[in-house]
Amino acid sequence: MVEAYPDIACYWDFDAMKAKVKTSEGLPLSRGECILADFFLSVWFGRNVNFDFIRAAGVLSNDNKRVITNWFMDPFWP
Repeated sequence: MVEAYPDIACYWDFDAMKAKVKTSEGLPLSRGECILADFFLSVWFGRNVNFDFIRAAGVLSNDNKRVITNWFMDPFWP
């Protein structure tokens, strides 16, 4: 999922199966990218990492909301 977003994917080491950050706080990303990063981190760690559905609904494009709702309908964890 995250690989479709190169500006966010750079914070993952897929070979080592590790996230390089714990939250989007302080990252040089747009507001929407931070929301997506926190969603991806929440999925990655299997716990909420500052992700807010209401904030996501008000900020993200329909395509980005679809990524989240598709995961919600058929969740998986790395």
